[in-house]
Amino acid sequence: MNIIDRIHETAKTKGPAGLPRMRRLLELLGNPEENLRIFHIGGTNGKGSASFFLKAILEAEGYSVGIYTSPHVKKYNERFQISGAMISDEDLERYAGNVLDCRETVIEEGLGNFSLFEIMTAIAYQFFAEHEPDYVIMEVGIGGRIDVTNTIEKPLVSIITQIGFDHTEILGSSLTEIATEKAGIIKPGVPVVTQSKESEVRDVIYKIAMEKGADVIDVSLCDYSITEPIVKTEDGIFCRFDATIAGVEYKGLETRMLGEHQVRNGITAALAVAEVMPVSEEAIRKGFKAAYNPGRFEFLTQKEPYIVIDGAHNSNGIKAAIEAYRTTLGTFVDDNKLIVSFGCLKDKDYDIMVEMIADAFCNASLIALQPDSERAVPAEELRELFEAKGCRCTASPKPESLFEPEVLDSCDAILALGSIYLIGEIKSLFDERN
Repeated sequence: MNIIDRIHETAKTKGPAGLPRMRRLLELLGNPEENLRIFHIGGTNGKGSASFFLKAILEAEGYSVGIYTSPHVKKYNERFQISGAMISDEDLERYAGNVLDCRETVIEEGLGNFSLFEIMTAIAYQFFAEHEPDYVIMEVGIGGRIDVTNTIEKPLVSIITQIGFDHTEILGSSLTEIATEKAGIIKPGVPVVTQSKESEVRDVIYKIAMEKGADVIDVSLCDYSITEPIVKTEDGIFCRFDATIAGVEYKGLETRMLGEHQVRNGITAALAVAEVMPVSEEAIRKGFKAAYNPGRFEFLTQKEPYIVIDGAHNSNGIKAAIEAYRTTLGTFVDDNKLIVSFGCLKDKDYDIMVEMIADAFCNASLIALQPDSERAVPAEELRELFEAKGCRCTASPKPESLFEPEVLDSCDAILALGSIYLIGEIKSLFDERN
């Protein structure tokens, strides 16, 4: 049994939610998190992209950067990186073994069994503690207040990206409830960079920040304008925009992460860096241009038929993907020559996402796919939901269907949306064929 299988087998039954078990595990491991210089980043949408913008800006300033994100697109090693290099299989197995060696002690002390995310987070802390990057970016899993990454006692900056509806069974059914959970990562005296512009979200974050004596840097108050939503160059496809960041005006910034939401994510990251150090114009420009988050409105091809993948798996993500498409590919691809595929897991509000996709793309050809998971929504069920909205849709559970010659020859573009695991399958299939 390989180490990933061992981890999954171990985490089949997990103990109660909360931080005592994770804190005890870290104590047994020698508290590897204690001396790390951490940017702690939560939110519903955009935290992964903001993390990669942050990484790219810091690296452009010459620093080594560790980054811990989830989920992965292709393999677990992607979750743990230092300066672009993924954790080795040997290190992954060694650190995981250290965690599993603590399991019996933790259970005997009545704290319960480890969850998958607890094991992964403990691996990350050990990896960064041993290899000592200059800075570390830790992405929250779910929520914030009792998320296992909230064992970070004193981050450099707390970052909260766009907040929306996801994991409502855990975090609450209103934006106020969800924002309260997310704002649980705010620490006394530690500045917080916040992105959401909704009044109920801002009220919560400002209130908690004030109670903890944390300065608020509000991205929703920043000035920016997208001058060219899509620019094709020899280096790839970019978005070009102007922005004022930390009081400095920048003209002609470029990012390969397309869509207005990604511009906001980039500004969020730049403001977070500016809270820690003076950041040069060169680092801002290089960082924005270099930042890349696989599976988030990613162009797999640079010509017809364009293939774009986006791990949009909740309503905010779908909304952002639709807006990104309309301002980029949608400016020169007719909907009648567009194929949109979608597949997701049962614990998501997939009926809402289906309605949003149907409203936006009912003139396109729709393909219902099915992630390789026991929790997947059957492709046939998605097809029925799309057809009930008056759309043309076929159910083709396997993502291989997107690469059939008759499919590729029938369109000018394919937009693949849904579960990041499904997007990972599509990306892997594309890479195998190319």
